[in-house]
Amino acid sequence: MWPWGHLAVGYLLYTAFVRMRERQAPSEWAALAVAFGTQFPDLIDKPLAWWLGVLPSGRTFAHSVLTALIVAALVYALARRRNATGLAIAFVVGYLSHSFADALLPLLQSHTEYVAYLLWPLLGLPFYQTEATVLASVGSFDLTVYGVAQLGLVLLALVVWVLDGAPGLHTLGRLFGIGEERGSDPNPDR
Repeated sequence: MWPWGHLAVGYLLYTAFVRMRERQAPSEWAALAVAFGTQFPDLIDKPLAWWLGVLPSGRTFAHSVLTALIVAALVYALARRRNATGLAIAFVVGYLSHSFADALLPLLQSHTEYVAYLLWPLLGLPFYQTEATVLASVGSFDLTVYGVAQLGLVLLALVVWVLDGAPGLHTLGRLFGIGEERGSDPNPDR
């Protein structure tokens, strides 16, 4: 799945969870935590496999449910100490959605051997050839049913995110100094 497909799946799952549980849209920081969580497995596995040759595939260590459970427990424990369990939950929803979203296409195609990464290193991995970068594959995007479904999920997630008030956008803008005049007082009424 493409990075933006992972982002869409994770955000849609998380916003549904928050709306059912808290009856509100995700917070600014929770939206950023879920976004980071949706990319986390690839940020770990791809460089370790493709650039450093430490892992056998770009879908192994951080994509494994075994690793995800350990990371989730550590993140939750650290967040609990800082009274930020909501952010931990957002990250974990994004993280877990990534690994399972990657399994969807192989399962739909009855290629169960390609979901062995979910239990790596307990299960061995089949050999499959992939491009060593996401950018190398951008030009090869084809409009298969799966590709169109991913694009549809991205558009749906974008609409839901905008309806949610675009959580995370304001915080990113503040972090990067976008949309603020330099030197101006953000609270002139003080």
